[in-house]
Amino acid sequence: MENFNIKDYITSLNVSKKDEEYVHAENHVEMTQVICEDAWLCRQGHFGFAGAMEQQLKYLGETLLPNAERRLVQASSVGVSSEDYNYDEFGFVSQTDEHKDNVHSETADENYDNQQSFVDGLRARMKTAAILFLAHLKAHDELSHNLNQLTYGQIKAKAEQNRMSRELSAKQATG
Repeated sequence: MENFNIKDYITSLNVSKKDEEYVHAENHVEMTQVICEDAWLCRQGHFGFAGAMEQQLKYLGETLLPNAERRLVQASSVGVSSEDYNYDEFGFVSQTDEHKDNVHSETADENYDNQQSFVDGLRARMKTAAILFLAHLKAHDELSHNLNQLTYGQIKAKAEQNRMSRELSAKQATG
């Protein structure tokens, strides 16, 4: 399975400042700043929200959407694999009960439509999460510059560097 890349996904989005999700995300950032008042508290709030949306995007893009898309493909081919055949004493006869076939096809069509709606909903959720992620990331980084602090990306890079350093130290200690 190909790994989901948040940066590539966000770059592929087509969002304008008039989009409803964008307007709501900007309002959310503004409300966070009104409620928190303090720049340090706001910065932490933006960091937390950006991190939550980043994790949500990873989960949706790496796990939930690919699984849902696989189920959609399976649902589209269920008519072929679920055909029933009646066997008699001379071999098989491909005719089945007409009523049973209609029930099967309605169920397959409903399953496909339901799965397609679920996939569409996941894509919409991912777009919203990406917009919220970017809005809070931008707000965090603006406050970070004003407060002479690390940006979101710098914090994440430093945390990764520290994690790798700890792992290396642990390997050397057990060596």
